[in-house]
Amino acid sequence: MAYQDPAYWDQRFREDPEPFEWFCSFADIKSFIKPHIPDSARVLVVGNGTSRLGHDLLEAGVARVEVTDVSPVAVELLSAGTHPPGLTAQVQDVTALSYPPASFDVVVDKGTLDSLLCGDDSRARVHKFMQNVARVLAPAGKFLAVSYADPDQRNMYISRSEYDWDVTPVKMPKPPIVNLGGDVEVGSSDLWLYVCAKRDE
Repeated sequence: MAYQDPAYWDQRFREDPEPFEWFCSFADIKSFIKPHIPDSARVLVVGNGTSRLGHDLLEAGVARVEVTDVSPVAVELLSAGTHPPGLTAQVQDVTALSYPPASFDVVVDKGTLDSLLCGDDSRARVHKFMQNVARVLAPAGKFLAVSYADPDQRNMYISRSEYDWDVTPVKMPKPPIVNLGGDVEVGSSDLWLYVCAKRDE
């Protein structure tokens, strides 16, 4: 599956360098996600692509946000031009994050989990992803994962005792989509926010 290949994303972002939001914008889910992110939190956004999520979090009051993606082209686009103070971008593979343990208070994912599950060897890759997130997350920190799939399809990947967190699924309305004809189409399904609260040591 092409989703597993950084070269696929490099080509995609070269062909379409404009900001792109998977599933929804920050504004669509702000009331669900922001209460879990203190302004003073050290925040990591994984699999960001060209999303403006990092910018939006800073504009919402968060002081420091690090955005990452496996695509060097995406990170180059994120780093180009002017951006708010407090925003940094790095090339990182979510299955092999290079940060020290307990580096972040909040880790945010909007679609990366779902993307990994579309590829070959998906279970093993998702397990490495969750292990890495759990490692870089500080005690009492939170992993916030936005997915199109309900708990019956995602709990098996997220809720494992070794990750040392408690998972609360939250249903969110899927935002309406404006089609090419200008008509508004209401989403036929919901989005889900998985709030994974790491236990305090």
